[in-house]
Amino acid sequence: MVDTDNVANNQRARRLREVDNPMTTMSREVKIKEIAYGLWEQEGRPEGRDLEHYFKAEQIADEPKPKARAKTATTRTTKTKTTATATTRKPARKRAASS
Repeated sequence: MVDTDNVANNQRARRLREVDNPMTTMSREVKIKEIAYGLWEQEGRPEGRDLEHYFKAEQIADEPKPKARAKTATTRTTKTKTTATATTRKPARKRAASS
């Protein structure tokens, strides 16, 4: 079941953000149109499915982007060179002779 209150709150919050910054709205619309056009082309340019592609493009555009991991000295991994060596066993120590 879909939480309609949560969906409505998310839509209101998005509209409020867009009102604050009109350039965001413009760039978002352009992005959605580009995504929808790509979806339309991928599906063989079917007729009469423009709204379906537009709504799907809205969902794609509104998905949160994964945060990029910062590269630091602690996150770097180094490759270690391993070589095959024959293992040799040290001879056992001689025990002192008991008298």
